[in-house]
Amino acid sequence: MLYVCPYAHYAGHHPHETTVESRELNKAGIETNVLTYCGIINEPKLDGIHYKVSKLEKFDSCRRLPLLRWPLMVIETILTYRYAIKEFKTGKYDFIYLRDGEPFLFLHHLVSLPYKDTSWVISLTGSAIFRPDIKPRGLVKKALYTVYNSALSIVNSSVWKPLYKLNLKRNRVVYVTQNEIVRKGYESYMGGVLKGKVFCTGKGIGEATDRITKEEAREYLGLPKDKFILLSFGAPHPGKNLDTVFKALVTIPSIYLLHGGSFSYSIGENPHDLATKYGILNQVSINNYYITEGEKPYFFRAADAIIMSYTKAFASTASMLWEASKYRVPVIASNAHTLGRDVEVYGLGWAFKAENSENLNSILAQLNSLLKVWGKQIELSCEKFTKDNSYEVWINKTLEVSRSVR
Repeated sequence: MLYVCPYAHYAGHHPHETTVESRELNKAGIETNVLTYCGIINEPKLDGIHYKVSKLEKFDSCRRLPLLRWPLMVIETILTYRYAIKEFKTGKYDFIYLRDGEPFLFLHHLVSLPYKDTSWVISLTGSAIFRPDIKPRGLVKKALYTVYNSALSIVNSSVWKPLYKLNLKRNRVVYVTQNEIVRKGYESYMGGVLKGKVFCTGKGIGEATDRITKEEAREYLGLPKDKFILLSFGAPHPGKNLDTVFKALVTIPSIYLLHGGSFSYSIGENPHDLATKYGILNQVSINNYYITEGEKPYFFRAADAIIMSYTKAFASTASMLWEASKYRVPVIASNAHTLGRDVEVYGLGWAFKAENSENLNSILAQLNSLLKVWGKQIELSCEKFTKDNSYEVWINKTLEVSRSVR
């Protein structure tokens, strides 16, 4: 397998998935080589062969500006796809696994069109088909969201439909999603142009292997030892709803919010601005950088619970639910789509009404007493969730789908 991720140098799920999924595939005996544009942000070199299309890390300052980042991403994507096809044509690989065909799905079909008989398995998160229903404040924010939504209109324009049809005749392509809502969304995408080629393979997770104690984790991160620590993890994006979290915490000084994840590459809400807005800067610890796989356990071990607040429109998979189960951390999540359902069905914690700070506040206010009653059961539920969504399960489903393109 040639595992391709054009966006591994951007903070978010891309570098994480590239690091752990390729590692687990190789451990399972599937020879997996990784291709990125210019490496994996802040992560050590992967085992096995790791190709880079370019060494242009120096453009990182430009990537932090949305209006420059998006054109750069288009160029980086095209160059990475071309290199991937060149590698595939050497005959060393059965198929190319593209980690995230989004946000520019049509670019794959554009670049692949001149070729015949290439084999692709393309993962889709749903970010292109579920538009965030957000009313941003401020001229700059409004301008950025206007550009963002305009870009989505171009990406999803039916003008690309003939391109999709022609390329799908010339090459072997299937798509995989992490949940059924996204699968159904892409089955009907652009009048059903992908119909019959979209499969749900889920998402994998493994057991934690660290031995870090809560006391060690809090000391490492400089956190108060006597506070209830609520973890917010990952890069903000338009589907996340952090404003609700900060607003809910105003009247609960006993809860200390730990945020881990870079918002330098995002047009999502800025945690520092929100803490200032609601006057709770002394109640939060904000770590604005990409948290590596080596440092991640400290954040989860320090936490008493994790908060996952998303908008009502968010229907993609919240990867932090998998991480929470791995580290046995209780979850407080918005009830949007599969996230709220999984939390309630598995008993991983509590779901609140999406975008409703009052409802979230009422849950947070009684969280200590709730955990005293349900804490042990939640640990067992996390264990079951982890087993049901193991890497072995994900790999087997992915390989089953890949047989149709080999």
